Amino acid sequence: MTKTTLLLASIAVFTQSFSTFAGVYKCEMPGGRLAYQSQPCPITATKAIVTELDQRAEIADPIEPFKDELIESGDSTLPEEKPKTWLEKRAEERAAKKEAQKADHDDRVAGATNRLKFEELIFNRTVGIGMTREEVLEAWGTPTTSKTTVTKAGPIEELNFKRYIASKYTGKDVAILTNGIVTSFTMDECDSRRCR
Repeated sequence: MTKTTLLLASIAVFTQSFSTFAGVYKCEMPGGRLAYQSQPCPITATKAIVTELDQRAEIADPIEPFKDELIESGDSTLPEEKPKTWLEKRAEERAAKKEAQKADHDDRVAGATNRLKFEELIFNRTVGIGMTREEVLEAWGTPTTSKTTVTKAGPIEELNFKRYIASKYTGKDVAILTNGIVTSFTMDECDSRRCR
């Protein structure tokens, strides 16, 4: 026999013999307090119950926190929840990261959709709510006059555009921007198909 086989055999015999003697003693002490221990109950115990380790999972009473000790020490709070395992923490981190990626994706898609809509408006020489100042200038050109008012909501800018075709005045357009974004606009009617 090799040394490894001999060592494994002796460990198996030892654990088998130990498990037959192992047990949990539930001792009721004179004050009514319960004590769970691996040694026999002291003589002062009023009641003793021996539970074998193999049966312990089936018989075990639910364990309550020692409220008497908490009150005596002046701490009235119950023990905190069990700390999260690294797997639970990792799952929460992944869920938060996935949620952030989805929000970022949705923002980019909305921005691209708006940009496509605004590209069509710019091509047709009109503006829309939500356009930036640069997009308005791209659609209508340089403003004839502009006026900026500072409010609690932010700067409000009024851009006025006079339209001319072949030196003929065709109308006036006004765009109102709050914080650099179009919030309202007006356009005079055009007689011809092309206003600009």
